[in-house]
Amino acid sequence: MRILDSNKKSFFILRLGVLLAVWSGLAASAMCAQTGGSTGGDEEAAPFVYQVEQRRNPFVPLLDKSGNKKEAGSSHGEELKVLLAKIVVNGVLWDENQPLVMVNNKIYKQGDEINGELKIKSITADGVVFEYFELTHTVSLIDKQKLE
Repeated sequence: MRILDSNKKSFFILRLGVLLAVWSGLAASAMCAQTGGSTGGDEEAAPFVYQVEQRRNPFVPLLDKSGNKKEAGSSHGEELKVLLAKIVVNGVLWDENQPLVMVNNKIYKQGDEINGELKIKSITADGVVFEYFELTHTVSLIDKQKLE
C-alpha cells in the first residue's frame, strides 16, 4: 500500500470535492428539468402574483342542483350576492351637493369602496346604488310594499 504525501493527499481531496460538487449540480439540474422547478441557484424566483380576476368564491358549490359540474369560476353575480349579504345600509344623510350613506355603521360618500370591493356608484334620497365590476344593485330604504 502506497502512502501519499500531504501535497498529493490534499490535491486528491480537492479533486474529489470538485467532482462531487459538479455531480450534485448535474443531478439537481436533471431533477429540475423533470419537475419544472427551480434549481435553487443564484437566480431569484419571480414573485407569485395572485390574479384577482381568476378568483373563485369558495362558498359557491362547484355542482349545480342537478349534480352536474359547473364551470370552475363563479360569476360576478354570485360574488355580488355574497358581498351584499355582508352589509347593512343603516341610513342616508341626504345633501344635494354631498350625499352620504352609512353602511355597517361607517359613513361613505359617492365613489368610495366598501372593503375595497363594492363601490358606491350613487346615493339617492331614499337609497344607494352599489357597483361590482359591471353589475349594479340598488338598495332602497323605503319599503315600497307598505306604501301601496
